[in-house]
Amino acid sequence: MKKPTEKFKAHNLKRSLKVMERLSRLKSSSISEINPYDSEFIDSFMDDSHGCFKVHKYEARIDLASSFSIIENPEDSLIKLFKLANISRIQKIKRFHINHSEIDEMDLAAESVLGLLALEIEHEYKSRGRKINFLGAYPKDRRLRRLVRGIGTIRSLKIGHEYLPKAEERKVNVFEKTSTVISEKSKAGSMSRKELAAKKFVDHVNECLKNVDRKLNPDAIDDLSEYTAEIIDNAEEHSGKNYWSIKGYYDHHDESHICEVVIFNFGKTFADTFTELPKDSYAYSVVKPYLKAHENKGFFNNGWNEKDLYTIAALQGHISSKNEKKTITEDKVQSG
Repeated sequence: MKKPTEKFKAHNLKRSLKVMERLSRLKSSSISEINPYDSEFIDSFMDDSHGCFKVHKYEARIDLASSFSIIENPEDSLIKLFKLANISRIQKIKRFHINHSEIDEMDLAAESVLGLLALEIEHEYKSRGRKINFLGAYPKDRRLRRLVRGIGTIRSLKIGHEYLPKAEERKVNVFEKTSTVISEKSKAGSMSRKELAAKKFVDHVNECLKNVDRKLNPDAIDDLSEYTAEIIDNAEEHSGKNYWSIKGYYDHHDESHICEVVIFNFGKTFADTFTELPKDSYAYSVVKPYLKAHENKGFFNNGWNEKDLYTIAALQGHISSKNEKKTITEDKVQSG
């Protein structure tokens, strides 16, 4: 038998490596099919009543509204997000084209949620072994374009080659803190996740204020830290989900000197926490008189329902679905 040449050995080695690579892909694919990632975040945006975006040649085109803003145009902006969630689950798509080009007005809240939704879609597709690409068009307005590239969808999807140029990036203050763990234990003497997030957020606000030669005084630092931690605490306690996010954005180029901040979480709504209460609970007994009064006077209709009333009630200072007895705050409100 002839002794194998070095060329023959190299050929066999390459062939073996290719076979191993193919087997590895098959194994990975089978595991993904058995345990694919199902995003609860996408679940929360699924709403068949709003339909889907059109798909052409495996590409879904997401044309955003001229006012893409949770504050100024919440209904239409959320419908765009519902449609994106719907189409991501209904049809096999290879490309999502997110069109910002017609936007005249946009806020950090809407863009942040869009970015997270796009990221969750990417995770779902990859878990099933499906390739997905995100394309798009930027807003014409340079300020809004910086927002998309500086902290928006571009950052969420980690599209590095589209990040802001260093010269522009230096003139933008960005803050982002996200948690997917509610009951994270801290070491003795160390800050909890929410306390650390609150502290870093206060630092971000002070960094923004430097641009106008101002800073928070000690009392303001304490108050802002306390309020931020309380919001996060409420998100963890009431929502039933393990996700919250804080984002801050300040653009030095913009002469308005507006510092945008958004804190959001997903899970149970205010209304959900009350509709799930036992009817004999103390918290339900507090809102029950308001509910009965509206029912008796026939106020409920297609435009105003029980859940709307629960939401308004929950925003009052002395009402909480977690109350088990009359609180000090409630005593003060009633006696005052």
